[in-house]
Amino acid sequence: MKESDHHRVVVACAPARLRLGRLLLRLAEAEGETTALGIEIRQVTQEDLGDWLGMGREAAGRRVRELQGLGLLGDAPTRSRIVVTDIEGLRRHAFGPETAPSLTASKGPL
Repeated sequence: MKESDHHRVVVACAPARLRLGRLLLRLAEAEGETTALGIEIRQVTQEDLGDWLGMGREAAGRRVRELQGLGLLGDAPTRSRIVVTDIEGLRRHAFGPETAPSLTASKGPL
């Protein structure tokens, strides 16, 4: 419960691009499946991302396209999937190079 509360505070205080990056990291590391394309997050739409982050679907879609433009996300084979092509790059983008935690190693605060 403490981790969940901390996660909500961190997510709420960060700019939208960082909130999305951090959420995608969490999803990729907790539920992602490694494929030939990268780490695939299934059963997630841009509308879901927008709902979870307190922004609309269109805003979430713009942020996803920004991450695709940076080469961090790839084109997904279907609409309900997101493919992380550069997990370390996404971590640096979301947290900065010096503060990027490994979420799978610590399961600590996001």
